[in-house]
Amino acid sequence: MAERKKSKLFERHLTDEELLELLDNSDIELDDTDADPTFTLSDEEEPDVDEAEDQEEEDIQFTQAAINNPINSEDEQGNELNQNSDDPLFPNLDNPITNENQEGGGDEEIIHIPEEGQGDQRRGVRGRRRGRGRGQQSRGLDRQAGRIPQTTHRRGRGRGNATRRVEKWSGRNLNSNFPQFIPPVDERCSREGWNPLKYFLEYFDDNFFNLMVEQTNIYFHLSTGRELKATLHEMKAFVGISMLMSTLGYPRIRLYWDSFFRVDLIANAMTRDRYFQFRAAIHVVNNNDVTAEAKAHDKLWKVRPIIDRFQSTVLKIPREAEASIDEQMIPFTGHVAFRQFVPRKPNPTGLKNYVLSSKQGLILDFEVYQGKSTTRLVPEVGGPLKLGTGGQAVLRLAETCPPGTHLYFDRFFTGIALLDALKLKGISGTGTAMKQRFPNTNLKSDAELTAEGRGACDVVVRDDESVLLLKWVDNKTITMASTAHGKAPLSLAKRYSRAEKQYVNVEMPSIVKQYNTNMGGVDLHNRMIAHYRSYHRTKKWTVRFFEHFCDMACVNSWLTYREDSMKAAVPKNSIMDLHFFKMRTAQLLIQDKNEPVFDSETDSDGEPRAKRKAGRPGNVSLPLPEKRSQGALHLPQAIDLKDAQRCRNPSCTGKTRIKCAECNVYLCVLKDRNCFYDFHK
Repeated sequence: MAERKKSKLFERHLTDEELLELLDNSDIELDDTDADPTFTLSDEEEPDVDEAEDQEEEDIQFTQAAINNPINSEDEQGNELNQNSDDPLFPNLDNPITNENQEGGGDEEIIHIPEEGQGDQRRGVRGRRRGRGRGQQSRGLDRQAGRIPQTTHRRGRGRGNATRRVEKWSGRNLNSNFPQFIPPVDERCSREGWNPLKYFLEYFDDNFFNLMVEQTNIYFHLSTGRELKATLHEMKAFVGISMLMSTLGYPRIRLYWDSFFRVDLIANAMTRDRYFQFRAAIHVVNNNDVTAEAKAHDKLWKVRPIIDRFQSTVLKIPREAEASIDEQMIPFTGHVAFRQFVPRKPNPTGLKNYVLSSKQGLILDFEVYQGKSTTRLVPEVGGPLKLGTGGQAVLRLAETCPPGTHLYFDRFFTGIALLDALKLKGISGTGTAMKQRFPNTNLKSDAELTAEGRGACDVVVRDDESVLLLKWVDNKTITMASTAHGKAPLSLAKRYSRAEKQYVNVEMPSIVKQYNTNMGGVDLHNRMIAHYRSYHRTKKWTVRFFEHFCDMACVNSWLTYREDSMKAAVPKNSIMDLHFFKMRTAQLLIQDKNEPVFDSETDSDGEPRAKRKAGRPGNVSLPLPEKRSQGALHLPQAIDLKDAQRCRNPSCTGKTRIKCAECNVYLCVLKDRNCFYDFHK
């Protein structure tokens, strides 16, 4: 029993009194200047009772050797380890091992970590790993005594002679030498006189709609054994109806065909059941043509043509000197393997999309996240500092940015490895940062800066003067990192003071002002989508995906249209807003066909719709300006009428019996006055 109690003594940490008592009984004197009062054996392997006494003697001998000569000692081969030795366990603390950083020009401290078990042998355990008592607590006391350099990394298993880089932040000024940004030439065709539909067809043209018709017909036939016989004009009408529904806002799709609430533009273009047939069968890829290897390699194979078509258009948009990168959520709560949940988002559940945007909200590039196995992201870099998924996404989107571009992103992406990788490409990076990603910076604490008041800030620069870190106090302290902007020049920002109950001027560093000016393009685009989003519930993620990209195309088209209108000096009250622009685009898609439309003979309840009573026809509304000059079916038609009708040309007050067969309006065709030509030109 006495031996078992003795073994239990080594399974727990020894206090200072117990250690001194143990050393006194062993006739060994302990120097008060040294302190290592804890011993423990490994938790992984419990010692036998017979080995307890031998283990005790070995540990006591090692302790005595370390106390007598903590730096100068001999290894098992008898080689002397002095202060000038390169041994990792006994580094020269006055002259630490340094490695000149050839890229940055600064000195970086390199801490070598021994092989697994190598350090244990020198501690006298003969290759056995030490437990927490000896391995962590004693090393903490050694660091306090100055014998082991401070490091922010722990030794992991199986890493061998790995190295850890400790950044130094003692630079003075930020060196932000980047190539000059050269604006690319806009190679797109002239857009003078374009209507909203032409802007939208830049993203999804007739070739894409023909692909949708072909693949939808194939899928419907394979799944049901019947023929859908979809046409190009029906497919455009289907997309236009879906877009128009998003602007009107009925809670149910069936209400658009209801006898009381029906919308004639929708109900006259396509029957209710026909619309649901299209919605259930919509496809852009033949499932049988995709191999199992391609499906495993690309989880977005079902919608890859949509992505490629949209991406080919946005890549033609000229880049600006400033751009921002952020996350975008495609709302979807159904089942899909790569569905994500991002807290504090307006739509936290859905598909995650990394987006590159201008500060006006124009989408310039994107990459849909497929999980950790996303193959289209930039591979992870080697070395102790990792990019992470956010950093890989930024480097992937930065591939389409010319040198000299200034990128802005939030704290999810910002890191030292990302900023260094961007600088190698000639691209600067600025963003909010997490403090734990920038250790050993010696910035003032949040409490110290808050005590100084609003507008207080602290700045540190890395030794190679390539990265700047700044902490600034506004409503709360924020930390920012940049390779292009610093503290100067300071500007004034108005903030409301609760203590003084009035607005006060607060000093704002340049890095914060530039970030607020150029960041937020993705959020602006998301807000414009949210105003008139295609919201109807669906269990198919491919349908939600396509509707979301149609919404993105509408927003991008409207931003381009507004920019063109402002350049053409169009009056502000004559420029269409986003709501009217999307409705006009949907209207043109629905009416962009020259074949008989499918009319609904019954309402949503199955009752036959009441026929219109015979009588005098009402006034026919004028066609859209886009329809007047479209196609070659605008032909004059003489009508046998008792009384001539008023000419509908705005500049004419005469009467005529000639009307346009396509527009269904009466127009004069006279020798001295050709209203028919003036109306359609």
